[in-house]
Amino acid sequence: MNYYNTIMLLTGAILIILSVLVHENARLSKTEKHHYYISYMIVAMAAISEWCGLYFSGKAQYNVVLIYLFKFMDYIFTPTSGAALIWNIQSNKTLKKIVLLILGANTVFQTICLLNGGVFYVDINNIYHHGPLYPVYIAFYGVILLVSAFAFFEYGRNFAKENKLSMYLIIMLAVAGIVVQEFIGDNLRIAYLTLSISLGLLYIRSSEFSQQLSDDKIKNQQYQIMFSQIQPHFLFNCLTVIRATYHSDIEKGDDAILQFSNFLRYNMDSLSKNSLVPFKKELEHVKEYVALQLLRFRDSLEVIYDLKCTDFELPVLTLQPIVENAIRHGARQKEDGVGRVTVTSSEEENHYIIQVVDNGPGFDTTQKPKDDRSHVGIENVNDRLNSIVGGKLRIDSVKDHGTTVTIIIPKRKE
Repeated sequence: MNYYNTIMLLTGAILIILSVLVHENARLSKTEKHHYYISYMIVAMAAISEWCGLYFSGKAQYNVVLIYLFKFMDYIFTPTSGAALIWNIQSNKTLKKIVLLILGANTVFQTICLLNGGVFYVDINNIYHHGPLYPVYIAFYGVILLVSAFAFFEYGRNFAKENKLSMYLIIMLAVAGIVVQEFIGDNLRIAYLTLSISLGLLYIRSSEFSQQLSDDKIKNQQYQIMFSQIQPHFLFNCLTVIRATYHSDIEKGDDAILQFSNFLRYNMDSLSKNSLVPFKKELEHVKEYVALQLLRFRDSLEVIYDLKCTDFELPVLTLQPIVENAIRHGARQKEDGVGRVTVTSSEEENHYIIQVVDNGPGFDTTQKPKDDRSHVGIENVNDRLNSIVGGKLRIDSVKDHGTTVTIIIPKRKE
């Protein structure tokens, strides 16, 4: 039984490592983590039950109740562990309900058979044997495996052709280990080892695919933000202001052309950047935008910078959309007096804090903004903050008193 002990230790180690990986994965929601934990726990319980049943079998010094208990648990948890794979993919809810019904039927069947020795029985020497209804249990188990395999192939239809093979090989590995143990060789007890390896491979594959989707989403959001900055009306207004500036001050007109070209170049360059940029560089981009707005609105707009900390990084195109929103929907909507936007930065023990404050009319944060495009832009910034650095964006607004947008960026551990 030494080789079997080694297999069980390896299985346990794999499940523990997988649980730690899930715990450390900040991208997973609590519900997703619970699904993984429950799957791993079921496989662990099934493996422990089988090991205990084998260990106590044939040992007369132990109470026969122990053997009955562990073999009963074995025949309950083993089919359930075969279904654990389904809970690690976004499978059809109907298939999950079918699996639960089959598992429930198996539990009732095992409970009845426990009383009459239908599936297994223990002789006077404390050795357990298969009963006459053992093939019915195998049938339950087989149906579970078939449904699991079908769920995988159904799930695979959502992927491109080149991404399907690895997933199909994973389910084939899990099923092959179970088939070898249950139907080919009783001495080749590798089912839980191959199952835990399959769960590990499935987790790795799922993580990589989720990362790919996240990268694609971030890239798409950057496209949306970039294009939102070069809308025709914005280009027209900038060019009109630059033309008017040339009539009054050629030197200022040259500066405006340079600011405008720098602003466009930064937006275009952002498409090739998935990582972080220094705050100072993002701030330069904001100042290029603000300079163009000050040319247009002159004495009716004021932008103040109160920066206590600038030595940190953040996702590209994070700050400028917030400042633009504060000018367009905050400061510029002020009915009397000067519209004011204040940009501040500070450092706390575990975070960097950026705030963009305007003295505009404010709004009810419980209601959806009238400008959907602006709303989508803020959501994109928030999503990218969360995906890339685990940060978040908070909006506080008081009607007739203005709006404060707070960007919180966690410090990276060295």
